[in-house]
Amino acid sequence: MNTNKNVDVKILLIKKGPSRDKLLDAFKYNFDKVVALPISFCVEADEASGYNFTTVELSEIKIISISHVGEDGHLLGLKGYCCWRVSEMSLYKYCNYEAIYNTQTRQGTITLYTPKD
Repeated sequence: MNTNKNVDVKILLIKKGPSRDKLLDAFKYNFDKVVALPISFCVEADEASGYNFTTVELSEIKIISISHVGEDGHLLGLKGYCCWRVSEMSLYKYCNYEAIYNTQTRQGTITLYTPKD
């Protein structure tokens, strides 16, 4: 977990995401100049978070690290970076992320670490 005070931290819910095979393929070809395998998550802020948005648009998702979190093989820890839409005016910011993702239910949580302006 990042504890830097110059970083904004946002925890969001993953409502729907890719299969385990698609995640592993995207990780394998992450920096390939010929093959591009984009992945996406349907992400929402939960109502208790106090954010003034419900749906969050993530793009350019890159996976730097994949690890097994649970013993059943379905729970994965993902780390990497992505771009997310901050406002309705199409202002995008790059950020690091950490996610806990269940490949069986295709749900989880994602924590975005965005540098403060």
